[in-house]
Amino acid sequence: MMKIFLYLISFLLYYYEGECASQPFFPPQIVFSPDDGQTIIAIDEINQRAYQSLRYGATGESTAYVMKHFPYAIPDSPQSKYYVQLIID
Repeated sequence: MMKIFLYLISFLLYYYEGECASQPFFPPQIVFSPDDGQTIIAIDEINQRAYQSLRYGATGESTAYVMKHFPYAIPDSPQSKYYVQLIID
């Protein structure tokens, strides 16, 4: 009985150390800038999201997010079925 208890404790400790020591999984992204840093585009192909940051003029900046799975969308609405773009100026 003591042997089974020892195996159980060692299994739980091994599982706990393995879960806590591992790094979280971040999906690969494609990041590029077509015009020398004025526009930065990042595409996450696993979660089907994209991010774009655009600088124009001396102080102007526009940020846009595009996602397929919009959070908290109403079921069967266009936001839950198609790509949605959110632009912040």
